Amino acid sequence: MRGLLLISSFIITVSNTQAQNDNIDYQLKGKVKSLVQSEYEVNPKSKNIENGKLLAKFYSTFNDKENIIETIGYEPNGNIKYRTAFLYDSQGKNIEKKTFNPDGSLDGHYTFGYNEQGKLSESNYYDFYKTLVTKTIIRYDSAGNLVERIDYDGNGILGVKCVYKYNNKGKEIEDIRYNKLGKFDSRFTSNYDSLGNISEYVYYSTMKTLFWTDKYKYDREGL
Repeated sequence: MRGLLLISSFIITVSNTQAQNDNIDYQLKGKVKSLVQSEYEVNPKSKNIENGKLLAKFYSTFNDKENIIETIGYEPNGNIKYRTAFLYDSQGKNIEKKTFNPDGSLDGHYTFGYNEQGKLSESNYYDFYKTLVTKTIIRYDSAGNLVERIDYDGNGILGVKCVYKYNNKGKEIEDIRYNKLGKFDSRFTSNYDSLGNISEYVYYSTMKTLFWTDKYKYDREGL
């Protein structure tokens, strides 16, 4: 069996103060200017990555606030696979994302809105014709926990609705999903051990009809 190996390299400058990064995908530290990632197909038993087949390369650049502003994916032969561009507001929030085809034409366009607390509250996806395809509305409780997510199509018709509940420690304990008719579709519940690790994940096909259960055990390190 073969696996995938992703190798990353960085071009950075490090300031004397701790950089405040908002790059969740990369968790980068320091004044990052660019990131190069190489994806290889390798044999898990092999110790030499040089034997792996290069599948793709990804070049990302960042602004002076360490926000990613562009990612370009390349085929092994150097041809462009895609390009993604990001736009931010004065608070450093990502408000727009555009994806482009290899020929440079627009593939898709996303816009994002945030609530007064700075949390994502709305996202919209437009196709290459700039026609609205999907809209997502997100709502939170006073503690900042996600409590509702509703997806609509471009005509404002309901696609799916998810409602979430939490325990007094802020851990999600229930996820109920409704279909495009607004009727019950499925229910998921989560239980946790004394350390806060998820110990059980249960799927119900009706509100009370058990369909399957996943149980988890951990070692002393919580792994």
